[in-house]
Amino acid sequence: TRWASVFETTNEEELWEIVGDDLMAEEAKKEFKNAVRIIKKDDPCWWDYEWDYQVQENTLKHEARQEGLKEGREEGRNEEKLANALNFKKLGVDTLTISKATGLTIEQIENLK
Repeated sequence: TRWASVFETTNEEELWEIVGDDLMAEEAKKEFKNAVRIIKKDDPCWWDYEWDYQVQENTLKHEARQEGLKEGREEGRNEEKLANALNFKKLGVDTLTISKATGLTIEQIENLK
């Protein structure tokens, strides 16, 4: 299985890790690496694998970005609620009314300075 996994590598570092130092001389490793490159380029399945890998990587990046944007929006809304509550508090609005208007807890409002 060790040798079969060379065709699943995505970069040279992974390839060298699989080949290791224990099985081949340096010159043989270079020839082997070149042979793997040729096979990968000629094998349509390899390109399918590469395409699938890129699609999966891009999908994960997109999902992570969307999650980051969602968290950012939620953080912004929370900051806005806190700012509004502080303004209400400075205007002398009672805590219960501020809580109903902002959705913040009484404790959150009382801790505002």
